[in-house]
Amino acid sequence: MAMPGNAPDLGLELQRIARIHPDRLALSDPQRELTYGQMLTEARGLAASLPPARGEDPQPVALIMPQSARTIAGLLACLLAGRP
Repeated sequence: MAMPGNAPDLGLELQRIARIHPDRLALSDPQRELTYGQMLTEARGLAASLPPARGEDPQPVALIMPQSARTIAGLLACLLAGRP
């Protein structure tokens, strides 16, 4: 997915951080903590369950989730799948 201007690709940046620091704490909520490696693994699994993006203007994905660490992994999944 092309980024406008010089904006960084957040999905790529988070993957880079997860490779360098897989055991560092990335997210936490009252029920759960996720390291960068765990967050990336979870996001990749969720991304694989999304319908593939088609064409240059993929349809957006709606996430209906409670506010939690898993929600952030869901947002990353959308980025990894190339879905807005």
